[in-house]
Amino acid sequence: MTHNDSTRLKKGNSCYRKGRFYEAIDYYNLGLRENPYNTILQTKKGNALYRLGYIQQANDCFYLATTQAGAYEQLRRHVYQHYNNINRNLRNVQQMLKSKYNIPILQNPLKKFLISLKPQIKDQKEQEEFEEFKKEIPYRNWILLADYIECFLKHYGSDYKNHMPRFHQFLQEKYYDLTSSEIETIIRKQKNKMEKSAWGKQKSIDLMTGREFEKFLKSFFEQSGYRVTVTDYTDQGADLVIEQYGK
Repeated sequence: MTHNDSTRLKKGNSCYRKGRFYEAIDYYNLGLRENPYNTILQTKKGNALYRLGYIQQANDCFYLATTQAGAYEQLRRHVYQHYNNINRNLRNVQQMLKSKYNIPILQNPLKKFLISLKPQIKDQKEQEEFEEFKKEIPYRNWILLADYIECFLKHYGSDYKNHMPRFHQFLQEKYYDLTSSEIETIIRKQKNKMEKSAWGKQKSIDLMTGREFEKFLKSFFEQSGYRVTVTDYTDQGADLVIEQYGK
């Protein structure tokens, strides 16, 4: 930090302590004009903006400070790991920023800044979940639209509507030229069909003998990609040994 930076930081801090936040920001800005990469001045300006109620402008300052110092990705990881409990280890995060990166952000502004990162983290989590769904799609030369929809419904269950935009884009990439409303109509019909089929299977399973039920399970697991071995049949029934990928 240069002598001028230090002088303006001291004057800005003096005004901040006296509650003269606009004057403090003026001093911080003077320092930033000469040295825009000074993370301390940038963070102090953000703290002052937060006290004035300018939350978005404060977050912009914290974003600049953390990216310039190389701390931004570490904060993203914190939000990713503690998405439903941002306050967890918040004091440790604050101390880490100050000691390791020269970012003296106050605790309440830090909390608001971390919350502002949640939308992009949510998007990242949903994209990762969608990639998992794509892995569940059966690999074969020709896959019908009904196959994609069935996998989609089985993966997301009753929450499928929240993931419709990604599924719509995915289908467009597969050259299905359908509108969102058309896809929703097809999904709704297939969902009803799947539910009726599941109910029918449940009723038929209830009527099966023990031997018929074992055959049903063997067929079910084989269709799901497992290798099934039936042990010798005894009075107590037969056991199924189910293997996949050698396990």
